[in-house]
Amino acid sequence: AKTGRTLSIEEPLRLSVFPKLGITIGKVQLANPDGSREFAKAGEIRASLAILPLLTRQVVIDRVLLSGLSVDLLRHKDGRTNFDDLLSGGNAAKEPPGASASTSFKIDIEAIEISADSISWTDEKAGTRIRMSALKIATGRIADEVPGKLTLSARVQGDVPKMDAQISLSSGYRFSIERKAFNLSGIDLKINGDVPGAVGLTATLKGSVESDPDRKIFKAKGIDLGISTKDGIEAKLAIPGMEYSPDKIAGEKVTGSMKLARKGLSLDARLALAAVQSVS
Repeated sequence: AKTGRTLSIEEPLRLSVFPKLGITIGKVQLANPDGSREFAKAGEIRASLAILPLLTRQVVIDRVLLSGLSVDLLRHKDGRTNFDDLLSGGNAAKEPPGASASTSFKIDIEAIEISADSISWTDEKAGTRIRMSALKIATGRIADEVPGKLTLSARVQGDVPKMDAQISLSSGYRFSIERKAFNLSGIDLKINGDVPGAVGLTATLKGSVESDPDRKIFKAKGIDLGISTKDGIEAKLAIPGMEYSPDKIAGEKVTGSMKLARKGLSLDARLALAAVQSVS
């Protein structure tokens, strides 16, 4: 009714009622807007929420599991995509005028686990096709001002552009949902494989980042970036700390280096930026 798409659920719904209201859905398929082919499917979707907190306008979700996910994203030559209708919001009801934040439900999710077999992006206009496989995402608790842990791993392959790389990420997090602020701590990002312009890439990124748009604050700490390739590129960048706010701009000494060793070409460069501090 909301999207005009065909939704198919092959297996019977399995329900639980108390102490948690839970539902398990098996073998779900969602068609494209024109019904021409499958847009997305999932082997199993499972979620449960506590009943008693609903009395105090709190949605406490125990765990959300999504396995066997496959999504086929497409942009046509005229610029339209096969998910435009989903982004438009359909006929979803809007919050009535004058509704205050105090009447809103508070969301609290214990954990989310997602495993995807394939998520593909085809751009007929640009002539590109990229596919992400073996995607696994796991989070800890997601609630306002509550710390949690995120892990992600996936393989990214492409025909145009040509690529084949493995990505892994782990990070702590804390969100302020009302302010749309976040803090990512202990970031550990790794990329290994072949990407456009870099064969045999090994890239790592570590550090912590904090952003608060309402207060116009951005902070980064312990940023350490390292890149190397099989064709002789090696680069490093270290940013011990930096901070921006309306009344303060500060940064510790930034250091970096880059080496390039190829047949007939050699480069060895060093970067050093002095610490800065400006207070208004």
